[in-house]
Amino acid sequence: MSGISIVKALEMAMEQHQSGHFQRAQDLYLSILEQDPGNVDAIHLLGVLAHQGKRSDLAIEYIERAISQRPDEPVFHFNYADCLAAVGRTADAIQSLKTATVLAPDYYNAWYGLAYLANQSGDFPEALRAGNEAYELAENPAASLILIGLANRALGNYVEAVKNFEEAIVEDPMMPEAYTNLGTALSNNREIDKAIPLFLKAIELRPNFADAHNNLGVAYLKKQDFENAAKHLNLTLQLKPDFADAYNNLGVTLRDSGHPEESLSMYAKAIELKTDFAEAYNNYAQALMDLGRHEECIEKAKEALIIRPEFSEAYFNVAQANRTLGRLDEAATGFQKAMDLMPDASSPYTMLGYVLVERGEVDLGLTYINKWLALFDNPTGYGDMLLAVNYSDKISFF
Repeated sequence: MSGISIVKALEMAMEQHQSGHFQRAQDLYLSILEQDPGNVDAIHLLGVLAHQGKRSDLAIEYIERAISQRPDEPVFHFNYADCLAAVGRTADAIQSLKTATVLAPDYYNAWYGLAYLANQSGDFPEALRAGNEAYELAENPAASLILIGLANRALGNYVEAVKNFEEAIVEDPMMPEAYTNLGTALSNNREIDKAIPLFLKAIELRPNFADAHNNLGVAYLKKQDFENAAKHLNLTLQLKPDFADAYNNLGVTLRDSGHPEESLSMYAKAIELKTDFAEAYNNYAQALMDLGRHEECIEKAKEALIIRPEFSEAYFNVAQANRTLGRLDEAATGFQKAMDLMPDASSPYTMLGYVLVERGEVDLGLTYINKWLALFDNPTGYGDMLLAVNYSDKISFF
């Protein structure tokens, strides 16, 4: 760097960085810091470079140093948030993005990033607020509309979510994420026949779109078209071998098509990839029950309850297994808990009624069965219960 000013060296380093010559850029940044240890731009950009090199832990240290010297620079806070999110510190990343939006209220990327992370973390009102701010600032609002739609869908605003996704398609008809998210909203509303063409359109636009193949597989699964469901779920796993949701969905496909033994390895793989996957544990339990392995069923369902203590379907499966094993007291307790958690479902009423009758409490049991008959139109009864199957409609972010 002899004979070159620090300003010129920084320009050269940034050119190398932007051109993808990362080693040269790193050498220049370090040379700058040898002459000017407090050069905040070199410190910050070394952090960005470290993050690009998958060393987000080191990047955080550099960018924290930069922020300590120039705390009012919104770009520093934005890049800091990106690094924090990469190491799983989502709450801290959200706070950093909020700081960036306060420092620069017209900072589109910060608002978009805030909406994205708020959706991921389950703070859907914040995602809606930030998404709307991003929408107002966006040159192409389609991406922001998708985040707004995801938040509305999670908040139960089905009509608004559909409008958001439809508007995103109008704004950018070539964006496959808009089609697959609209399809998922319709599928979740049992409008399967409307959803399937949307997933197919997303795949036409991006043939290797794993999320679209997964969601299409789930749609076919809901129609009990097991052949097409398995086809697209297997394609999903070819494209994205670490996709836990697809393994879970393939497990449900195998079990529902009469192959519970084969489904077990799918659930096991889903749990290996996502250790807190309560639905996969519970579906594993359901398959074990189908195979007559009731003690193991109870163990798996209880693991689901450790992860999600208010998981009504897992209580139902524990109760069902206990009833089969003749443990009527434990079964009654489980069905009562399931009923308390899902009062709009018919199965816990019927099963609690049956168990009470079997336990000799005929009048009380008949009370629950009569309540079931009074509350639910065209009740399907015991043989038609599918409450314990949990599909995984993967939310498609960018």
